[in-house]
Amino acid sequence: MDYAPASDPFIIVVGATETKDTADTSDDTVAPFSAFGRSWDGFARPDLVAPGRYMIAPSPAAAALTAQYPGNVVAPGYLRLSGTSFAAPVVAGAAAQILARHPLWTPDDVKGALMQTTQPIAPGAADGSVGAGELAAASAAAVENPIDPNAALDRFVGQDSSGRTAFDAQAWSHAVRREGDGWSGSAAGQA
Repeated sequence: MDYAPASDPFIIVVGATETKDTADTSDDTVAPFSAFGRSWDGFARPDLVAPGRYMIAPSPAAAALTAQYPGNVVAPGYLRLSGTSFAAPVVAGAAAQILARHPLWTPDDVKGALMQTTQPIAPGAADGSVGAGELAAASAAAVENPIDPNAALDRFVGQDSSGRTAFDAQAWSHAVRREGDGWSGSAAGQA
């Protein structure tokens, strides 16, 4: 692979929020380490954000992370850390709940349900830093007719020379150059 995985327009790219240790999402902010912007080929990143600051997770006493951060041990076998690597599994858990309810849904259906039900976060976030907004897992799991967040990209998907499904990045690149900054191709406004 010659690009960062988050550049792939068909995956779910997750940023992290700071929850301020409250269940109320109206005071959540973007975590200072959560990156955002456009991929090298023009896709807005992240797609959505989820809690990722001061998360408590299992970490065995002999684990490298526990040894590296002994001050972050909150109980035997549990460590408090931060990162988008903690926000991503929060979204993965929500995706699992969606698939439990809708086992025949496609990856685009799951991504669409997650993105269309996001909630705004506290005012002041930099433009584009939250994608569609903050994860609302219960709302996403209740969706019956999800949007297709990649609908505008369908015209760039076809078969490669070996017959495999492939994204035509060259055609995409030409379309972006032709349409310039006015490109707004996805149903969720995330092209």
